[in-house]
Amino acid sequence: MTPPLLGTRPARSMTTIAVAVVLVLSVVAGVVVFWRVTRPCGAGAGDPGAAVSGVLAAVQEGDERGLCRRVSSDYRIPDDEVAVLRERVRAVGGGEEVSVAEVAEQQMGGLRVLVATAADGRLIGRFQTIPGQRGALVVRATTSASSW
Repeated sequence: MTPPLLGTRPARSMTTIAVAVVLVLSVVAGVVVFWRVTRPCGAGAGDPGAAVSGVLAAVQEGDERGLCRRVSSDYRIPDDEVAVLRERVRAVGGGEEVSVAEVAEQQMGGLRVLVATAADGRLIGRFQTIPGQRGALVVRATTSASSW
């Protein structure tokens, strides 16, 4: 008589486990990419400096979707300002060469004023940001050197 096979279970191979892990990671990555692509305009982008840097990168690349995510949904940067920002960012060699600094004395409540400048001190633009649900949003942008 053969003894019953109770308490034993077949072993899973490492290949099966690796394939399962890769499939799960692929699904998670797909969900993240889908969320980023369909994220609504005015969703916010980290801190105020990240929002301004993101706006400058989107302006430089002509990325309308990236721009709308970092700008408040009820504000649109005027086309002439976008053209000047694009020209200034390209003139200094790209967004990596631009520094963004907060102007603390112009802060009003949650509203923050940030200035983007080139390494040699030339003005790129001035931005007002405000915190949103998922990060800071740009609510006004200008290429003028004068204050608001």
